[in-house]
Amino acid sequence: MARSTFELECLLHAPHEVQETQARRPGIARFAIERVTGTDARKAVFVGRQDGHPAELPLLRGPKGPERTRAFHRDLQRLALHMGHDPVRVPPRVAAWPGEGLPVQRLTEGRPMSQALAGPERDEMIGRAGGWLAHLVSTERRRLSLGGRYWPRRRGAELAAKRAQPTDRRLADELSNRLEALLTTVAGRPITQARWSGGFRPRNLLLRDGAVYGLASGDPGRMQLVRDTARFLVALRIGHPRAETGDIRFGIHGADLDALLAPIAAIPAGERARHLPFFIGVELAGAFALCPPDLPETAALCDAIGHFLGGIGPPTL
Repeated sequence: MARSTFELECLLHAPHEVQETQARRPGIARFAIERVTGTDARKAVFVGRQDGHPAELPLLRGPKGPERTRAFHRDLQRLALHMGHDPVRVPPRVAAWPGEGLPVQRLTEGRPMSQALAGPERDEMIGRAGGWLAHLVSTERRRLSLGGRYWPRRRGAELAAKRAQPTDRRLADELSNRLEALLTTVAGRPITQARWSGGFRPRNLLLRDGAVYGLASGDPGRMQLVRDTARFLVALRIGHPRAETGDIRFGIHGADLDALLAPIAAIPAGERARHLPFFIGVELAGAFALCPPDLPETAALCDAIGHFLGGIGPPTL
């Protein structure tokens, strides 16, 4: 996706922030930076090696960086107990320096799940991803009413730049209108939340020795489970589309949707029918707002949006 000037400035400055800290902290100096995988005003994520082992170091920025680091480290400790056995795992924690806003998580060396999505293993792999998420959220769940107004407002603002482009104006307007229409089906209805740090995407899942490893990549908090599911499905649709196109539901391949949801009993039928289409739209709109026209994924994204907008009447997933 395209990066803003601000994001590029964050990206260029990020290694210097860690290097300044490494000069003061010998323990952090043992982390050798290899690349920056993401950055914004709140966080930069580095991949490298800690004492020779692959590791990930998130730099949590801002005045609450130390507090967020402690919470992140506590969550890794909790997950190590809950997700420490085959066939679902998270990589172990390594260390944390809360005062500097720096936790370190060991990276597991294995086969990226995304590499298995183009072959005959696709349905099995997607089902295993769903099983990993189902185990993750099997504790610490709650249900609250969804306001929902935040998402059409936020996506509407993000799509403003697209409205300025003659070629993108129609899709941007129709996406905004569709989200507003779907909002009426979810506003005020209960939605399931689970404690998790987000990042449930194909690129964050690895296969090793018969187990699925998932990376925690954000601040721990109460996440809307159906939104994480929608984000995964949209990432599949854009980055790893199926060859067959006969069964498309709100822009998503039906076989992918069925394979992912089959193990996730924590999402009730009502949320699958109403909230999931709404959040698929939220994720498609977010991807479209950031997507330049020359990316290889743009065609798959626009095709998914076309199918999503083609749905009429109430959600039917």
